[in-house]
Amino acid sequence: MTDSTKRIAVIYYSQSGQLRNIIDNLLTGLTDDYHIDFLKITPEVEFPFPWNAWNFFERCLNVFWKKAARFI
Repeated sequence: MTDSTKRIAVIYYSQSGQLRNIIDNLLTGLTDDYHIDFLKITPEVEFPFPWNAWNFFERCLNVFWKKAARFI
């Protein structure tokens, strides 16, 4: 990478792991002209996948009561 190389920062969270594949497909063709840095955000406690009804509604209530998940 040279000083004149343009850079892209991709910060993402994916519960299922599928988002990274989508991002890679969207950025196809840019890798020759840009340096791309990826940062995957991960919660301290992973969310269950797939979600059952209880976990889904519990997370909805946490959002409503503004109890955010902690990320590392």
